[in-house]
Amino acid sequence: MEQEYTDISFEGKDGVGRKTDVPWSRFYSKSRSKSATQGWYVVYLFPTHGNGIYVCLAHGSSRLENGSFVPRSNDELKQLTDWGSAVIASSIKSRPDIVKSINLESKLKLAQSYEKSVIAAKYYDLTNLPSLEELTQDACLFAGLLGQLYFGEDMGRAPDQEDIVVSDVKSASHGKGVGQGFKLTGPERKAIELRAMQVAQEHLITLGYEVEDVSNKESYDFKATKKGSSIPVEVKGTTSSIGTVVLTRNEVELHMQSYPNNMLIVVSDINLHRSTTTPIATGGNLRQYFPWKIDDSLLKVISYEYNLI
Repeated sequence: MEQEYTDISFEGKDGVGRKTDVPWSRFYSKSRSKSATQGWYVVYLFPTHGNGIYVCLAHGSSRLENGSFVPRSNDELKQLTDWGSAVIASSIKSRPDIVKSINLESKLKLAQSYEKSVIAAKYYDLTNLPSLEELTQDACLFAGLLGQLYFGEDMGRAPDQEDIVVSDVKSASHGKGVGQGFKLTGPERKAIELRAMQVAQEHLITLGYEVEDVSNKESYDFKATKKGSSIPVEVKGTTSSIGTVVLTRNEVELHMQSYPNNMLIVVSDINLHRSTTTPIATGGNLRQYFPWKIDDSLLKVISYEYNLI
């Protein structure tokens, strides 16, 4: 089930006055890549020799600072491209014509930074251009890969993003919107929660526990019983990878008191499909912490309650 992205736009540049060393043309999401220095997009790059063209999946490789384009650091680009490469790896593994690096044959730093930002590309020799049908199929392929990256960002999985569930709670506390405009609705939050509960319950049953859902009356989610002994189980769902979860004061107090007879289950990488009338959550990777000892040094206050006199 794929998300739909409808704000796709196109632009291209070959410089003003003196022509640029590497002309380009790209298509992108207007909300996710407001300029060629930001976000992921599909770009056609023309090497300096002028004998061919690359179609590339790439990230903005520079920043505009004081009127000049400054390349992003190697570390920042590597972090972004490592993540992006992992997202699309399975989709291009059977395509030997798709390469992971390019050579624009330019000595300019800006063009070299373009090369470092590419995670997938295909080269066309101008003396042997493919048919319009093949060019269109390749454009659709790269658009699909781009969609995978946008979906990953929607789920808060990119290395420069905060988990959308955590961001949503913070925005509610501070009265601000979530980054990139992907604020969760009530049904979306519920879909993530229910998917995490389903995956966790199935896991507990395979471990031999009798499982009772007590989330509506207790400060934890499941009462798991085995051989006459019961433990409280906290379940957290997230669309991103393992990182940060949100805990209430009651949850913290209960599990501090229950340790070492307590458990935390985190279901990460849940896929939230928003293009349907009712949000649907699927997938998820489970990690179990048993017993779960809460480390005070890892707790961070999101908001305070203040009583006015």
